[in-house]
Amino acid sequence: MYEPGTLQRLTPLCEEALADKAKGGPGCCWTEGHVHDIYDSNGGGERDIPCVQLEHSCGAWVIGGKEQIKALIADLQAALVGME
Repeated sequence: MYEPGTLQRLTPLCEEALADKAKGGPGCCWTEGHVHDIYDSNGGGERDIPCVQLEHSCGAWVIGGKEQIKALIADLQAALVGME
């Protein structure tokens, strides 16, 4: 089921990630809250920004009932405001 706050917003590469990429790395950063890549069953990698992702562990992601749907909508609306 959806847990409030688990929606992640993909962010542009920060200085730390850009420096890692410049050194031949994958563009990693260890700063809390930074999500630069989306890894999923389709192979992952960088996506167009802005974009959001939801974590899942299987092919069928269950959002849940009424309260979980409300929480997901609230997180999506907050992410949308941050992208405008």
